[in-house]
Amino acid sequence: SVWEGNCLYHSTVDVEYTQTPFYLTLWPELLGLELDMWPHFTVSGEEVLGERGKDSVIFMHDIGWVTDCDTMRYHHHMPVEENTNYILMSYAYWKRTGDKSLIVKHKDTIVKALRFLELSDTTGNGVPDEGMSNTIDDASPALQFGKEQVYLAVKTLAAFWASCEMLEGLVESDQLAEYFLRARKILQRLHEQGWKDDHFVTVLDPAYEGVYDAWSQEFIPGPLPGWDAAHIYTTNGLVLLDMVGASLGLDHRKI
Repeated sequence: SVWEGNCLYHSTVDVEYTQTPFYLTLWPELLGLELDMWPHFTVSGEEVLGERGKDSVIFMHDIGWVTDCDTMRYHHHMPVEENTNYILMSYAYWKRTGDKSLIVKHKDTIVKALRFLELSDTTGNGVPDEGMSNTIDDASPALQFGKEQVYLAVKTLAAFWASCEMLEGLVESDQLAEYFLRARKILQRLHEQGWKDDHFVTVLDPAYEGVYDAWSQEFIPGPLPGWDAAHIYTTNGLVLLDMVGASLGLDHRKI
């Protein structure tokens, strides 16, 4: 495990995502050990989506706290964020090291994580609108819980796009075609509705009602204040792809 600073959680997926550039530069073996371990710390997507999520998985936020490495101790799941984090770390690790054995070994878990991303889109436009809680704990409700967040839309786009390459030869071609189609849908929606004046907005659709606050376990009426605010998280899903020379097709002038 990698012990997380003053929070004392073990191998926190989003924290390790942020540290992945360090690992890929100096210590990729450590990242490989974590990528091999995290699939043992997943739960069924039913915990968030109900019966609809039974064929999907969610990566736990962490694997323990203080001296215990056994199960997640954080307050709530962050399904879309952590699933995309794992997929993007797996892709970048493979591209940087040439070691595809972990992708082959954990292919079934990766496919089920992608399945959750598919199910988290209830409108058919590709962008997740369920399972949106993320780890930006000091953020506004729009940025931390808002449906169709640009931050997680970009990460989901990146996860589907990367999976088309990393799962080639491991899953059926029609499944890869579905991942590609979903990536294209998200990219189109980001270009059409994500940009306002001089920045990418926080939430693509301000009209959503009943945004769920995972801390208070209450629903917040919409539209959320700050839904069209500027933020620094658009590029979070691009960092690891930039390290391995991959491009998603987002307008880099706007980025």
